[in-house]
This record gives sequence, structure tokens and C-alpha cells, in this order.
Amino acid sequence: MKLSPLLSLPLTAYPACAIYSRRIPDILAEMKQSSQYGDKSSLLLKKEAPDDDVQTFSFQQTLDHTDVNSKTFQQRYFYTDRYVHKESSSFSSSTPRESAAFLCVGGEGPSLDTSVLVDSVHCTGDMIGLATKLHQDHGMDIHLFALEHRYYGESFPLSEGSDYPDYEDLTYLSSRQAVRDVVQFVQSDETAQHL
Repeated sequence: MKLSPLLSLPLTAYPACAIYSRRIPDILAEMKQSSQYGDKSSLLLKKEAPDDDVQTFSFQQTLDHTDVNSKTFQQRYFYTDRYVHKESSSFSSSTPRESAAFLCVGGEGPSLDTSVLVDSVHCTGDMIGLATKLHQDHGMDIHLFALEHRYYGESFPLSEGSDYPDYEDLTYLSSRQAVRDVVQFVQSDETAQHL
């Protein structure tokens, strides 16, 4: 299944979402017009899903995106297919199912854990609520990802020749590097293997 993600990086505290679907704007417009939309309360996720379906992975991220010979570090991400229809679905397998991938990007805040794709300060409300609605009401497959910000949690580059982070050297902690982390992650084989 091939997704053509549109990367949106809002300048607010909201999580970034990598999504693409021609139907999503229409569905959002319908939700706004319906009486159930109200004050977005229909998008709020009630903690129904356990976090035991959220998997933790890491991949080789480029440390300095401006240097083609840069070192790499392990950047952690989380994934769930909770909103992907399983093979036993009554939906005809000969009919292609519309799908989207949502990406929550960690930032300056608490470290991410598996609850990030269930109920957290990072990704609740709009992203998880919309994924639930698109999956349940419109039959879409929604893949959820959360990428930990470099230098936060376990995504900390190690010192040269050491197994420990160098907390003094924050040379590559910048918004430019972090945005390029997102681009590299979205385009990576790591992301594609889950879709």
C-alpha cells in the first residue's frame, strides 16, 4: 500500500501530522456541520484503548543533516496499527481501502512512552480522535506514529567513543535539525515497513 503523505508542521504546540487523503477535508467539513461536532468534544479520545498495542522502535537518524558524512544516532519512535482493519474484516479485500498515516512529533516536554499513541499531552484530541473517527465511521486504515525529538528521552546522541550522552554538547539540538529528522523519518524504509 502506497501513501503519499503531506507533511504539515504547525507552529503551535499541536503535534505535526503526516497525512494525505482526499476524503479527510470532506469528512472534517461534515463533522463541522453536524451537531455532534460542537466544540470538538467528538474528537476527544476517551481512554478506551490500552497501550499494549503500541510498539517501540528506533532507527539510524543522521546527526547533522548538513553534512553528507555525518555520524548517526538511534532515534526512537512508536507505532500502532490499532486503526488498521485486520484481514478478517468483512470489507471486501478486492476493494482498495483508503489509508493515511498520522505522525505526532515529540517536542520540549515529557519524554515519550507507549502511552503517547493512547492518551498523552503530545498526541491526544485532534490526531487520535480523528484517527478513531476515520477508522470507525469511514472505514479508513490509519497508521499512527510518534517520533521522539532528538536530545529527549532515549533519542540522545552518544559522546564520541562512549556509551553515554554528552550533556554538554548540544551542537545539533536545533529546530532545523529536528525538522529534517521528521522529513528523513517520513521518507525512510522504517516508516514504509509498517504501511
